[in-house]
Amino acid sequence: MTATNIKSLLLLLLIIFMGVVLRFYRINTLATFRSDQAIELNGAYEISRGKFSLIGIKTSNSEIRNGAVMYYLTVPFLLLFENHPLAGSVLQTMLSLATAAVLYLLLGKENKRTALTAAFLVAASALLVRFSRQTMLAFYPLFFSGFALWLFSKLNEKFDKKSVFALGLILGFMLQIHYSTFTVVLSALLFPFLFLRKYLKNYFLLIVPGFLIGFLPMLVFELRHEFFNTKMLWAFVSSSSSAPMASFNHFVYWQKVVAGFFFGENFVFAGIFIICLLLWLTRRRSALKQIEKISLLAIASNVLFGLVFVKTYTPHYAVAAVPALVAMTAIFITGVAGRLAPLLLAIFFLINFPGYGFSDNHGWTMADGWNQSGIEKAADTIYEDALNGQFNVAMLVDAENQGWPLRYFLKIRGKEPQAADKYDRAETLYLVSEPGIDLDNIKMWELTSFGAYTIGNQWEIQNGYVLYKLQKI
Repeated sequence: MTATNIKSLLLLLLIIFMGVVLRFYRINTLATFRSDQAIELNGAYEISRGKFSLIGIKTSNSEIRNGAVMYYLTVPFLLLFENHPLAGSVLQTMLSLATAAVLYLLLGKENKRTALTAAFLVAASALLVRFSRQTMLAFYPLFFSGFALWLFSKLNEKFDKKSVFALGLILGFMLQIHYSTFTVVLSALLFPFLFLRKYLKNYFLLIVPGFLIGFLPMLVFELRHEFFNTKMLWAFVSSSSSAPMASFNHFVYWQKVVAGFFFGENFVFAGIFIICLLLWLTRRRSALKQIEKISLLAIASNVLFGLVFVKTYTPHYAVAAVPALVAMTAIFITGVAGRLAPLLLAIFFLINFPGYGFSDNHGWTMADGWNQSGIEKAADTIYEDALNGQFNVAMLVDAENQGWPLRYFLKIRGKEPQAADKYDRAETLYLVSEPGIDLDNIKMWELTSFGAYTIGNQWEIQNGYVLYKLQKI
């Protein structure tokens, strides 16, 4: 190994260490733990107790069900961290920073500076840092799409049967994680026609069985349940295609995606960057490198997917395109700036720094002053005070009415509340409330269903948030 390679590897390790620090600094305060996280971790927890499943939770905007494969990957981390939600953050961080390493391998053969730039962009992206502080199925495709991009590049250099089969496996696996990864499947379908025309037959003969094996759990579920997911997907596509196209601006969506992943939500910087990148690519269109062409294919597939499925300004629908976007951005920065690239990366870091939220007193997308530590403290208080089987929980925080974050902590401690649709059967209701809430003015099904009550006790949790013990009259 040459001195240059050793230096590059040391810099890569330093970048990854920086990424770890950015993600785990004040993690108990800054981690996101809401219903989505609680439900997903509960799925993994049930599997760890021997209740195996082929299917996961439904997507947020349809009845389509994601697979359960990530739950199985989460189980070892749950066991290691004694079922604490931190397990999800650790797994998410590992996969996020592994993406930095994959992009380093992808780009490092031609230019170590470009490879390190790509790794830095992943490690220091404010949005990816926030993604890493929680468990969320929609965020996991980052690593797997990066790995697929590396396989595309490897196959472009030399056709290899094992790599094609591995690509099929990874496609089948990631499609179970989140339906947004269909963009990578689309790339894989188009890839041989653009890059491997001599191997079309062998490519599809190998990738199809690989995909079927990787997708097997979902196939079994479909066969057992009369193709439920297929029907839901068709219904979703039909309803999406009937929506007026003018109601959603896809250019603005991609501007927001770039702003989120690279420019700390700065919309103007993102717009300028996109224009500069497009002009640069147009000027070099006849001299594009193979990795640039492959990356553009991945991005184009995501754009096509977005035209059909994406109708809200939600950045995680573009996660599968992020490795390709990072690769193109790294090539652009080093190609234009040369030795000044480190200066641009320093500016990138400064732009993203406010987005890390280091001074926040709450988790990302959580109410001001409310965080994972507060949820755990409230759950511990309930655990100490409640009688088994005679209580239920609710929250007047973040629209988490049924208190799924509380339910998760109580479940792993062995004292579960009654079901979320059985509030009328409970004798006691533990209710977490935001500061300044007058319970007499609250119209909430969970509270109304519980019935008339008197406040038996109350505890200050943190930052004005209160846990009430309501006793049925």
